[in-house]
Amino acid sequence: MKKILFVLHGSNKDSGATKSLLDIIEKLNNLKKYKIYVVIPDSNGNVKEYLENQQIDVFTYEYGRLFQSLTAPLVKRILKFPIFVYRRIKIQINVNRAYKQFKDMGIDLIFTNTITILFGALLAKKLNAKVIWSIREFGILDHNIEYFLGEKHMERFVQNNSDAVLCVSDAVRQYHAKFINIKMHVIYNSYPKDFIYERKEYNFNDKLEILVAGDIKPGKGQLDAVKALYILLKKHPNSATLHLAGRITNLKYGNLIKKYIADNHIEDKVIFYGQVKDMYGLRKKMDVGIVSSQNEAFGRTMIEGMLSSMCMIGRNTGGTTEQISDNNNGFLYDGTEFDLASKLEKIYNDRELMKKISEQAFEESKEKYTTGYPAKISEKVIDDILKEES
Repeated sequence: MKKILFVLHGSNKDSGATKSLLDIIEKLNNLKKYKIYVVIPDSNGNVKEYLENQQIDVFTYEYGRLFQSLTAPLVKRILKFPIFVYRRIKIQINVNRAYKQFKDMGIDLIFTNTITILFGALLAKKLNAKVIWSIREFGILDHNIEYFLGEKHMERFVQNNSDAVLCVSDAVRQYHAKFINIKMHVIYNSYPKDFIYERKEYNFNDKLEILVAGDIKPGKGQLDAVKALYILLKKHPNSATLHLAGRITNLKYGNLIKKYIADNHIEDKVIFYGQVKDMYGLRKKMDVGIVSSQNEAFGRTMIEGMLSSMCMIGRNTGGTTEQISDNNNGFLYDGTEFDLASKLEKIYNDRELMKKISEQAFEESKEKYTTGYPAKISEKVIDDILKEES
């Protein structure tokens, strides 16, 4: 039985990237053809207990991320350089510790999640194991973060330390293909069947309930949604309420949104939830979802909305264009609040169209994203790599 070590980038099972990988791990584990182990960077979250309940061994090693926000002043980023060097040394120390634990266990392959961590590839080199690297982000384009030695350096590191790369969307594959030319596969995200909510009744008469889910920060574009709401309300008073579900992780941006709301007297039309534990329950109450991210690699929130029978609107960039076929299973807008407002008005005025779009998206997403496709691709790639080895 081949032995696979999965390296997670975090310990919270409700994180989007972790959710997707956990679904792959569970499906591969159920095949009973691999022995699976998991490594996490800390024990603060709920992943360890969740996986151990499935009889999967979980190990903890500290391996911080070496990425920094490009929104910080250049001087501050330069001053932090020695800190990143220290972190890099500390990661190597923990790699050496992990090597002592795993060296006699016969690990065949290490599967590392997100481009933001080096631990898995460094450990694989010492163990002489194969590497699959799952890339779920652009980096600069979506999160405005960059490896402390630069994007090109990170991509070359992936190129030189991987046997295959799995990309969350074709947009991500194309973006990184400039420097990564080994085998790259598009797998998209995976969703368990309990995400499915087939709506039986649609809102034909009442005001629209609109949801934007995700941390509140500039890259997610919540301010665009608030501005679009205001434009809609000027033409159609009491036509909609906007629900913002997510932590305010950028205080300056959060305050900017709140100031706009106050200045335009729409406090009763925008609801802040903070982090929501029961997103499934919240989505059941929503009519429309907006993904206003500047560049979404392949947003889970889009598909989660579709699986909840919501009518989804997304910015016409990045992986969103692979999720939405405009006017077929959702709407794409050009990145301005004016075009977004026009899409909202279209839905407000034509509820039959809203229902039709929502139903089409529901059927497509259920077939494409809950049938285990990412796990099937992962299984094939794993077997191909290990077959080459033998």
